[in-house]
Amino acid sequence: MNNVHIHLHVSDLDKSRAFYERFLGIAPVKVKPGYAKFLPDFAPINLALSSGESGVSSCSG
Repeated sequence: MNNVHIHLHVSDLDKSRAFYERFLGIAPVKVKPGYAKFLPDFAPINLALSSGESGVSSCSG
């Protein structure tokens, strides 16, 4: 099964990362300055957060 890729551009990466850690119940699998990536085992999703202008990008495949 392919994962759905969702990339959120957030204005406050630290707050957004903390929210998704609580919401998903997992820590990010990759963290670097301005970026965090989550790959929960329970859902076919690749969630990436980047600091910058707020917005959403997504694709499947």
